[in-house]
Amino acid sequence: MASYQHAFNHILKHIRKLIEETDHNGHEQINHPLTSWYDMQTIGFSQRELSHLLRELYCAEIWHQLGCDQFRDQQLANLFFDFALATNGNLTLRLIQICLDLPVNGKLSDQLIQRINESESEWLQQQFEHIQLNFYCAMQSNRKIYH
Repeated sequence: MASYQHAFNHILKHIRKLIEETDHNGHEQINHPLTSWYDMQTIGFSQRELSHLLRELYCAEIWHQLGCDQFRDQQLANLFFDFALATNGNLTLRLIQICLDLPVNGKLSDQLIQRINESESEWLQQQFEHIQLNFYCAMQSNRKIYH
């Protein structure tokens, strides 16, 4: 099953890479909630301290809301968790439901977990990334999401 700690480490590493690829003043342009946690690490908070703080905040609020600990595929858990951090858990569940052609209500269910775990991971990742891009484009231009 997917691991919250693995997902957190993966996302923090990704954010660190984005920050390092920007110039010193470009840091503020990265719009992700974990950039402030990266800043805390650079001023002396240890990975262990940050992991504890984030586990209390994000694990309870987002990881469990998505049911990620029940996913068999870590990469899907990472993808959904990262998107939920940038948006919210309800929206993430709705987009997963659209990908899987399930009734869209934004609620976690046993059926949703089962369909995620039965789906071919690469296919579901591609479907989710496609609808995620569609969502961002629609949001940018105030349009409906098409899939």
